[in-house]
This record gives sequence, structure tokens and C-alpha cells, in this order.
Amino acid sequence: MNSGIRSPNLPLGTTLGEFLGNEIVGGTRSLKRYSRVSVIGPLEAIASGSQIGGGVVFSSKAEADAHLGYAAFQLALVTGDGDPAKNGLYQKIAGTGTGLWSRIADLPYEIVQLTVTGGTGDAILASFSPQVPSTPGDKLYLMVPTANNTGVAMTINGAVVKNALNSTPAANSFVSGVTTSMIWAGDHYQLLTSLSADTAGVVADATAARDLAAASATAAASSASALANQVHQYDTRAQAIAATIPAGVNLARLLGRVAAGDLFGSGALHKKLGGAPSPARSWHFQSADSAWWQLKEFRVNPRMFGAVGDGVADDRAAVQDAIDFISALTTGGTVEGVPGDTYRIVINSGVTDNGVILKSGVNLIGNRAKLRLECDGQVYGIRPLSNTKIIGWDIKTSVSTGLSATIGAEQGIWHAPISIGAAYGNCGTVGSVSAYAIAQGMEIAWNTIDSARNNGQGLLVGGYGAVGQIHIHHNTIPDNSTIALAIGFDWAFVGTLSSADINGSKTNYNNGTSYSIHPHDLLIEHNFIGKMTMALYAGPFGSHGIRLSGVYNSRVIGNEIAETTYAGIFVTGGDLSFEFAPTKERYMAMKNIVVEGNVMQQCNTYYGIYYEAYPDNVFEAASNPANSQYPYSPIGVVDGYPVGTRIVGNAMVASGGGYLGEGIYVQFSRGGLVSDNSVQGFKTGIRAGRGASETVIERNQVTLANEAGILISDSSSPSPTGVTVRNNKSSRNCASGGTQGNISVDSAIRTSILGNLIGSTDEDNSSIGLSVTANATAISVVGNRVKKVKTGGTAYKIASSSVTTALYVFRDNEYEGSDTYFSGIEIVPINRFGLNGSGQNGHYVANRTPGISSARPAFGTYVANDIVDINGAASAEAVRILCTVSGSPGTWAVVSTRP
Repeated sequence: MNSGIRSPNLPLGTTLGEFLGNEIVGGTRSLKRYSRVSVIGPLEAIASGSQIGGGVVFSSKAEADAHLGYAAFQLALVTGDGDPAKNGLYQKIAGTGTGLWSRIADLPYEIVQLTVTGGTGDAILASFSPQVPSTPGDKLYLMVPTANNTGVAMTINGAVVKNALNSTPAANSFVSGVTTSMIWAGDHYQLLTSLSADTAGVVADATAARDLAAASATAAASSASALANQVHQYDTRAQAIAATIPAGVNLARLLGRVAAGDLFGSGALHKKLGGAPSPARSWHFQSADSAWWQLKEFRVNPRMFGAVGDGVADDRAAVQDAIDFISALTTGGTVEGVPGDTYRIVINSGVTDNGVILKSGVNLIGNRAKLRLECDGQVYGIRPLSNTKIIGWDIKTSVSTGLSATIGAEQGIWHAPISIGAAYGNCGTVGSVSAYAIAQGMEIAWNTIDSARNNGQGLLVGGYGAVGQIHIHHNTIPDNSTIALAIGFDWAFVGTLSSADINGSKTNYNNGTSYSIHPHDLLIEHNFIGKMTMALYAGPFGSHGIRLSGVYNSRVIGNEIAETTYAGIFVTGGDLSFEFAPTKERYMAMKNIVVEGNVMQQCNTYYGIYYEAYPDNVFEAASNPANSQYPYSPIGVVDGYPVGTRIVGNAMVASGGGYLGEGIYVQFSRGGLVSDNSVQGFKTGIRAGRGASETVIERNQVTLANEAGILISDSSSPSPTGVTVRNNKSSRNCASGGTQGNISVDSAIRTSILGNLIGSTDEDNSSIGLSVTANATAISVVGNRVKKVKTGGTAYKIASSSVTTALYVFRDNEYEGSDTYFSGIEIVPINRFGLNGSGQNGHYVANRTPGISSARPAFGTYVANDIVDINGAASAEAVRILCTVSGSPGTWAVVSTRP
């Protein structure tokens, strides 16, 4: 543009456009003086036409065509034509009196007409059409003054007016009858040009601004640090690669990888390297000036490494690169998913066997993005190492192929969406243990986890080995009909151990070439597990909500499990348990296991909660006399069973009939507490079975079991011993009939049944309140209350008339119903309280029943000095009697009577 106001003191080539843009340009750097004004060439032309050229503004194209008396190249505005297409910037073609007006540009801004209504040349009053000033620089304001200004401070409707150089307009900048063009600069009107632009004040302002800009440019050119602080920005990676970036610039930001904005957030900052990286990875690029640049971010996403995120492209390499970058170049950094992205992860045997490796110290945060794993062969899914987090993802193994039936049955970890530890046989050797198998410190939370695997004991999250300090919480596992284990951890081994070769395993262990390793310190809480409905198969084996094998120091708390076909929560010692564990782990074998506050809604086939410390193969081999090739006892017998197990505050339901298992089943456990649970349905409500020792079962509510509500029994050795059943409420059990009671003791030793509430006022199932069979030994029955039994039933059924060893104590027991109070041992009834010196019979307690005044034994064989204390004796009746002559039932004498 050749038009414009010039000052003789400004550099040659400085135009009005440079001032209208509020910049002074010179050297290598520009100085911005004002904030929101940017006027380009056409607007400069408007200013020149409307002021310098005499203020040519027409209300219509027809009016312009009627005025051809202007010289060639004169500019004019048409602003009010009824045909909007005719409004615009025009230029006169040909000389005065001839030619035509040629439209050369649109109106660059909306035109606002100010009409002078009064005031003075310095304090103008004007009306507005169509509106008052608003956004800076958005509109062009035109006004025809009715008087010249005088050079003092000037206003329009009280708003300050400044010239194009932000100074008070010089005198006669506003000329009566000459159109003036202005813009709104936020707090004042600003002229686009001024007739008196070459006054001393304007020149002084411009010169000072020029000098300041020149000084700044000189300083910038001479200061490497100033240049180094600049961040050059590029829309795409391709643009950055093609750019020649000044040598002093050390930072560059990419707004996109392929297209601007596709990197999510504020893009990706890169720093200049001192030389070529080795190797060059996806987080590097080389610009046209041969400089190498490296990503410089603490939080990254897969798109920064080339991921597409459309669920079609294979993004495995990009996701792995993102993890590798954080692992290599930051401490505790984060890989984030882009909301809405789906990352397809193809994992092939022999190529990417380890799946996606989540390296130590890396956090994988999903933002609800999706990971879709396509697994083929013996491969892992997302495989975390120590000190890692997987939070907020939707993770699914969407394709699962290439697993044989045998491998599938043996290795649940293959294709697991979150594969922790190592597969059986992949844990390494003594002195070279796999880092995966001993990984510590993980958090897996707020994910949705699913799998399409349809082969054997498939797993969703968990794994094998000495993994520990793992917190799995608030995950959602949708309904699944093909996966066996929603959450599962199992022991594994270093070297070679096999449950099929116990002697060989023992040899390897004793030689120091093999040992077992065990999960520990697991906290699995507040997860929701949907309907796990995989069909039962050989074993039997079916779906589990949570399965722990060979673990210690672990808690399962507050989880909700909608349905399972085998067990809601299954805790076991496993095939070899801790038989071949190092000394420290042997000491901790299955100790400190807590199962608390979980809800299992439909455990319709087998178990709600199953707990044992049973070394399956070892124990069977050692305890079977026919297996002489196993001449030793497992630690389960030598060192005893674990202590500290707590099964507390859980609720479980089984409905539909055909039950095969228990609500809560405990075996091979020393000590432990089963307390405050609610159990409805199942074959048996709560059962302490084989090898249960010193277990306390208290304050539970049990109802609607097909057979016994609470059962202490196992036909296989060793029998449950020293179990205490106290303060429970058990009612309406034995729904399928049978001879068991709401509480039953059979094939058990030294069990105490204390203070339980048995039956209900509407008891319609159980014919027996409390049953102790002849197979039991030394059972104490004290302080229980039977509210009611099924019509025709018996409140307390204790062994038989020929068996007196089943009972140790029977006293202070009550019955509120009208059916038979007592049957079995015929001592009216009497109850063992202690043993005499000969080890026979001894001290008994007789519960006085209506119609029996003496309460003397009528049946059985007794020896001299046996004593019977009679509860409930009336005044003047015997309260203690003594056997004076041995016999059946012997001769008895009153020792004392009630006053």
C-alpha cells in the first residue's frame, strides 16, 4: 500500500498500516503498544478514502454511480444499499467525470453510523445506529462532525477520543462536514488516521516507540538466553520436521501429531537435544536444521507416540512407547488415555509374548478410554511390574485364540486383561527369578475389566508368583459366561516343582534348586463382579468371584458378587500349599486371611465362601498308606494349620435348589473366626469340616439350608476338633427333610455348642433343633434355646441310649415348644460334666422334666461314686444323687435336697 501518513523521522518504508496494527516494525523484533486493534490493508484504504480523499461515503451503489466527478483511484464506501452484495469498498476507474466505480473488497467490519446531535467540536453528542460500542476492533464507526476540534482533550458522549497514535487528536483532526472513521479500542474511540498526523507530539510518540522497539530488537538479537526462552509452536509433527528452527531456540511445542489438536490438551512440548539419540524412538524428531528434539512431558498419552485411537489401527507399539518413555525419562510419570479413544492392542505369540509391559514406576490412567486386547497363543495382556497403577480404563480381551485345551486348563493367566506375575514354569530359576513373578506395589482401581476367552480356567485380573502389596479396588467386572476367575492369585514355583511328582519335587527342594513362591499382602476390596456363569466342568470346577491359592496376609473386603457357579470367594492352600516354600513363607502359610463384608447374591451350585489350607496332592500322597513312595508328612500335619483367618460380616444367598455345597465351608484351619455372617440357602449353611481345629463360629444367622443350618462334621480324617459354636441364630433349615438339625454335630471331637437360638416361632422345616450323633465325642451343649421344631420333632436329639461318649456336658438348655424336649441318651436326660478316676462315666447333670420327680437314671450302666446333679429340682427334691452300687442302672442315694 502506497498511501499513508508518514513522518520524516520514521524509517523508510514505515506505513500507516504498521501504526494501525499498533506495531512499530524494525530489526528482528516488534514492540506491541496496544492490545486489541488489528487493521489490515482494506481498512487503511478506507481511512485514506474517507479522510485524505475527502470523505467519500455513499448510501447506495446508485448514488455512487451518479457521482463520477472524482479522480482516478479515488476510494469510496457504499454502506446502505438495499442489495447487500452491492455494499463494499469501491475504487474510481478513469478520470474525473468519466469511468465507473469498481467494487474491490467487502466491508471489513460492520459499519456503525454516529449522527451528531449537539455538543461542541471537542465534546460531541451523537446518536448511535445500530448500537453502542462493544467489542474492541469489531466495528467501524463513521461520523460527520458539525464543528472542528481545537486540540484539547476530546470526547464523544463522554468517551475519550484518541488519534491513531493513541494521543489527544491535534486541532482540526475533526473537520466539519468531513466523514471521520474510528474504531472502539475498549475504553476509547481511536481514529484510523488524523489530518494533523505530523505534529510534534505525534512524531515524538512515534520516534520514542521506534527507539524502544529498536532497543528491544537489539537486546533480543544479542541475548542468547532471550532467544532460548522462546517456544516455537507447530500445528503438526510434519511441520516441525520441515521447519528450520533458529539455533538459539531450545523448546518447540507440537499441537498435533498428524493434525492440529489431535494430541489432546495443550499439545506436546519438546526440548532440543545436544546430538542424535540412540536409538531414535517415536518421541524424537529431527527438524530441517538437523537439530534433534525429544518429548518433554511428565504426563503423556498414546497419541503423542503415534496412536490413532480409533479401535482399528494397531496401537500396541504406541502404547508401549508411551510407557517406555515415562519409564526411561521421568520418575513417577503418567500415561493417560484420551477420553473417547479405543486403543487396539494386537499381541501375538513369538512376537509380543509379554503383552503390554507396564514398567516400574509408571502410572496408567485411562480417563475411561478403552484398551482392546487381541491375544493369540501363550501371551499376556497388560503386564505390570513393581510400583505401578492401572486406573480408570475399560479393558477387555476382545479376541482370544491359539490356546489348546490342555494349556487353557493349566494356565489361567494367558490372555488375562491384567496379567500379574508369571505363568507356571515361567518364574525363572534360583538366583534368576523373573521380575514379574516378584513384582510389588500395584494399584488397580476404577476399571471395567472383561474378556472373551473361552478356554479353561481363564482369568480377568490377577496372576501367579510372589507378587504382593497389591490393592485392587472399585473395579467393575461385567457378566461373563466363559471366564472361570474374575479375580485370582495363585502360588507358583522357581525351578521345577510338580504336584504330579511329589518325590521329584521334594528332591529338587532339598537340593536347593526349586521352591514355591506365594502371593501376599493383597487387598481386594469394593469391586463389583457380575454374573460369572461358566458351566461346571471336570474337577468339578466352575466360575469364581475371587480365588486365592497359597496366599498369606491378605484381605478380601466389601466386594459384591452377583452370581457364581462354583464359589463366590475361594481360599485354598493349593496343590502343594507351602510344603516347598522357603522358611519364612512356611511360617506364614495361609495366615492372616480376612474375608469381611462381602455380598454374594446367587451362589447356586457350590460355595459362598470356601476356606482351607489343604495341600491337596501332598496331603493325599502322605496320608494314603498305599502310597509308600511318599514316606513323609506334609507341613499341614507337622506344623499345624494356619491361624488368624477371619470370615466376618458377609452375606450370601443361594436359591433354586439342587445345591451341592455350603454357604461357608472351613476345613484344615487352626483357629480362625466365622462371625456375623448371613447365610441363606445352600446345602448346608455353615460347616466346619475335615481338619478344622479351634475354630469359633459365632453370631451368624443361618436359614433355609437344604440340610443342616450349622454342621460340624467330616467323615474323613482328621475330624473337626475343638470347634466352638456360640450365639448363632439358625432356623428353618433342613428344607429337604432328613435327620440333621438346625445345628448338627457328627464325627467331631470336643465341640462346644453354647448359647445359640435355634428354630423360630414359624419353624416349618427342621424336625430337630440340635442334633449330636453317636459319631461325635465329648460334645458340650450348654445354654441353648430351641424356640420351636417342626410338628412331631425333637428339640435336642443326643446320640442314643447305648452311646454315652458323645456328650460331655448338657445343661441349662431350654425349649419353648410343646413337642419332644429330649431324645437319645437316657439319663432323663443326664449330661457328662467330667470323668471319674476310672475314666468312665463320672459327673452328670440331669435336667428335670415334667412328670419325673427323682430324675434318677432308669437306663444305662453306672459305677459306684458316679454323681448326678439335678437341674430344676423343686423344694425338698434331690439336687444331687450318688451311685452307691454299680449296675444297670445301679443303686442311687440322695446326697442333698433343695431347701
